[in-house]
This record gives sequence, C-alpha cells and structure tokens, in this order.
Amino acid sequence: MAVKLNALNSDSYIDVSQYRDQHFKGNRYEQEKLLKQSNTLYVGNLSFYTTEEQVHELFSKSGDVKRIIIGLDKIKKTACGFCFVEYYTRADAEHAMRFINGTRLDDRIIRTDWDAGFKEGRQYGRGKSGGQVRFTTLFFLARLISRTCAFHTVLTDFYMSRTHVQVRNVQLILP
Repeated sequence: MAVKLNALNSDSYIDVSQYRDQHFKGNRYEQEKLLKQSNTLYVGNLSFYTTEEQVHELFSKSGDVKRIIIGLDKIKKTACGFCFVEYYTRADAEHAMRFINGTRLDDRIIRTDWDAGFKEGRQYGRGKSGGQVRFTTLFFLARLISRTCAFHTVLTDFYMSRTHVQVRNVQLILP
C-alpha cells in the first residue's frame, strides 16, 4: 500500500528560506527585508569544473543576468562549488528560483536560494580548507531511517536550501 503526502502548498521556490547568513552585518529584520527584495541568488552544489559561461547560459534562460560571482577556495583560488547570480529584476530571479532550482548543470543537481546581496569577500568559501560548507545531515538522517524503519520512503519532490529540506511529496511504502 502506498500513501502519498503533500507537505507544502505554498510556492516554496519563491518564499524566503529559513537560512540566514551568520556573517551578515545587521539584525535579523534587516536581513529578512533584504532577502525579500533581493535580485541575488546563491547557487550551490556546482561542479568544481563548471565555468561562469555555463552558469550564465543556464541562468540567462530565466532573465537578464547582471553578474555572476564564482565561489573560490580561499587558499587555492580555484572554484569550490558555489556561485552568486545577480539579476537586474526580482521577477527574473523568481523565475530562476522556480524553474532552475533542482535542475542539472554539469551532471550535478544544483540548488538555489535567496541571498541578501553579494559583498566583496563572500566569494571565498568558508569551509575548513577554504572551500564550500556543505550540510550533509539529510543524508545521515536518510541512512538512519532506512536502517531502523520497517517501511520504505521515496522522496519524489523536495526543495533543499543550504541548511534545510522542504519535502513536497513523500511516498511511504508499507510492508
């Protein structure tokens, strides 16, 4: 027997996520306001070999791109798997959030999230070795569930931001 759950009814691709930049200079209210007006997207899970031209080709399908800032390893000055895409208008950025988030680029499923706006220095990764910080809690949780539960789950549609996952459709297959 399969049970299908629809967890979200809102347009979560356009809604502001729960992620907040911990290095933001200002209070939470100011950051929230900037996120709601932002034309800038954070793009994660890029291949280290993805070029600025490839990012531009994909993201320009949803509107006019103002600039792209490829994330760099602080130490090696090489790409480290993320970038910022800035649009001229909020509407174009919303189209990218809706239609490009979760698509493939360079054989990787990319994820997009709102960003309060690029500031110099943010192009450098914050990871231990200067690269991207990646949250893998979801994968550890999925592994734990699959080992301890007597049912099988299939995620059919989900949105993953930098720190959380919003599940849209889940199928529970009971024994």
